[in-house]
Amino acid sequence: MIFQSQLEITLVTMHHSLYPGIYIGSAAGHKGAGGIAIGGSASYSGSNSGGIAIGNRSLRNILSGIHNIGLGTKTLESTTSGEYNVSVGLFSLNDNTSGSNYVAIGNNTLDRNTIGNDNTALGSQAVFLGILNNPSNSTAIGANAKV
Repeated sequence: MIFQSQLEITLVTMHHSLYPGIYIGSAAGHKGAGGIAIGGSASYSGSNSGGIAIGNRSLRNILSGIHNIGLGTKTLESTTSGEYNVSVGLFSLNDNTSGSNYVAIGNNTLDRNTIGNDNTALGSQAVFLGILNNPSNSTAIGANAKV
């Protein structure tokens, strides 16, 4: 049995980028995103200074956010300017574009939320639906919990 693997590691220092960081994976930290990016296209588009993106396409579209943490495939993928978000779980906060101060833990948690601030959702597929599609200052706890 033959195993073939390709690993791309880039360590960027102050001499090479405005945002020093550690990037592991194809196109990870492509534009000098800052922080730590591990996974294909993690922190691909711009700055996530002081943040961590682990998982394929995690924080892929970040342009100007800071201190975001995405752990899991496609976590915070659409976020362009959100700050201080914590997203753990496959597709968690996937469609968030500019929301800040989120905590989303669980697979598909808040995956359709796009804006809003200061929200917490814990549990697989915990989401905000209906009238409060993009609320602020809300909490959903439990698997499939809906607000």
